[in-house]
Amino acid sequence: MEKHYTKKLKIILHSKIFYWVWILFVLFFVGFHLQNPYRNIIEEEISFEGKIIEYRWNDQAEKVELILKNKKGKELVFYSYQKELKEQLKKEIRYGVLIKGIGKKIKPSNNTIPNTFNYCKYLKSIGYDYFIESRQISYYDKSSYHDKIHDYLRKRLDEKKEAIYYKTFLLGIKENWNQNTDKIFRENGISHLFVISGMHLGFLFSFLKSTIQRFSEKKKIQFLFAFIVLTFYYSFLTKSLSSERAYGFFLLLTLNELMNFNCTAKQLYLINVGLQLFKNPFLLFNIGFQYSFSLSFSFLFFSQQEKSKWKKILKKSLFAFLISFPITLNQSFTLNPWSIFNNIIMIPFVSGIVMPLLFFSLFFPYFENGVSFLLRGMEWWNTLFYNFPFSHISVPKMSFILFLCYYFCLFISICFKKRKILFFWCIFWLFSIILPKFNSTGYIYFLDVGQGDCTLIISPYQKEVILIDTGNENENLKNNIVLFLKSIGIQKINYLILSHGDLDHTGNALEFLKTIKVEKILLNEGEKNEIEQKIETSYKEKIVKTISTKLLTLTKLSHEISNNENDNSIILHACIYKTCTLFLGDASNFVEEEILNNYKIKATILKVAHHGSKTSTSEKLLKEIPFQYGVISVGKKNSYSMPHKSVTEKLKKHHINLLETRSLGTICFKIKKNQYTIFSFPP
Repeated sequence: MEKHYTKKLKIILHSKIFYWVWILFVLFFVGFHLQNPYRNIIEEEISFEGKIIEYRWNDQAEKVELILKNKKGKELVFYSYQKELKEQLKKEIRYGVLIKGIGKKIKPSNNTIPNTFNYCKYLKSIGYDYFIESRQISYYDKSSYHDKIHDYLRKRLDEKKEAIYYKTFLLGIKENWNQNTDKIFRENGISHLFVISGMHLGFLFSFLKSTIQRFSEKKKIQFLFAFIVLTFYYSFLTKSLSSERAYGFFLLLTLNELMNFNCTAKQLYLINVGLQLFKNPFLLFNIGFQYSFSLSFSFLFFSQQEKSKWKKILKKSLFAFLISFPITLNQSFTLNPWSIFNNIIMIPFVSGIVMPLLFFSLFFPYFENGVSFLLRGMEWWNTLFYNFPFSHISVPKMSFILFLCYYFCLFISICFKKRKILFFWCIFWLFSIILPKFNSTGYIYFLDVGQGDCTLIISPYQKEVILIDTGNENENLKNNIVLFLKSIGIQKINYLILSHGDLDHTGNALEFLKTIKVEKILLNEGEKNEIEQKIETSYKEKIVKTISTKLLTLTKLSHEISNNENDNSIILHACIYKTCTLFLGDASNFVEEEILNNYKIKATILKVAHHGSKTSTSEKLLKEIPFQYGVISVGKKNSYSMPHKSVTEKLKKHHINLLETRSLGTICFKIKKNQYTIFSFPP
């Protein structure tokens, strides 16, 4: 009876129709679940309890990330600690320990600056609707023998000179990495080598099979032995998408051998992908899933057998580059054409030399110095490689249609050897890069930078790009602004205008100037603060007093210099076609009155002064200028209680539509000759 069912299952698994039905069913299942992706989460104080199954230290933020297992499933907890208490805490935080505590349940916001990292989607993709921020926990030792072995292994690796690499390669624990090194590896296209994946588990699986082969010639015994040991090793790994995908594949591979199904690796791959998506449909949002499955797909479906090992490595690297090309572009918006050659060197170096030596040095510590030498050499080479000419080419975001076209053309090109199709796609793609230069639409982006100001103005045909202020000092915010600029094809700023010296307007300016090309800088004419003085000293040749533009009208409105920093704000009147905007910085009612007395102004959009403070936005201003929209850049739950109720009431009284960044995120006015449309990117 059992053989009969096995035979039927074998027939089904060898049917092409089964795989087409399977693919369509998976797509339908995923599409159905993505219709309502997010549950309403109430942010509140809650008590939590669970057993530690994973933990990761973040020394820079002074937090430990805990993954707890309980009756609900899994919960993600971030526990903040004081630096001096870390050593004591390290003795208590261990695998298997029962944690009880009180914390705030938080649902992260979506990214409010377009085309930047979406933490909300990321959390969902790894199986969490929310996380818990806690400062109060208690712990009880409930660890099993397995947990104690796990802790022993981790502590042994922590004692190593190259502990960061040992934990990354052997247990999949990536913590306290140097951010600059991580960035270099990522932009050089080799970050996939630093996660536990099919390459790592495949190496171990093959080693175990070849070892037992000396004692038994039966393939089933070889597969079973290799899989049992692999399962034991997998139980100690940090569970990531790539390791789960790889382990799932080897599970199917072992079942395939034991049950004599004779399925191909490609068929097992399709089953594995479907099962992973059934488990969590939101994996589609995860960059790790996109890389892991797309690279595996390329190696399985397109790699051909080559007699020459170098040809095989070259093809593997080329396929990896071509398959991951659009994924990389739509994450960093940076193209590194040299990454193909770097992969050719790094894949065999890491898989054939570094990893075996890491395993070997666990049992023979004398080899640790050799491991350290190789790792320093790898870092040196990649730093050198990172600085090669043309290694950081900024490329705008690829549209979804272009994305699909690319993979369709790549599939046709490889499967049917129609190389010209891919060539024509490349021409089309290159045209899409320069397409913004032919776009007659102008844009004004009021970027959501929290309690601060940052506005981007783009003239028709991208002839002029003006950035007014840079927001508060924040490395992550600065990176997001730069990433957004790259994503829309902007590689340089024509004018950086700093309205005045307050940190919520200039905090990111110095770092911003180091990161992206700026042609000219305009500062206010009052007394300069420390940041403005540094800019004047370091970028003296770029400082200008006047503005000259071609395809938009940008006028600096003069007013009396004051002893008040806010009242020294640069006042600007900008017009794209017939749509004009008045930028008042943090100026008060006194400056507004002076401007009204000296200039006749017409404007559709008011950038409300001083984040909606009661010292600005007078009745006279709103009465004399027929604004239709008032934009307020303000942080959620800010300590200044901005915008002030009196300001919002005045705007309402004069029938001016109020747009706030704290509720709408980044606000975009898309301006054409005779009309404009408004978009927003809410949290």
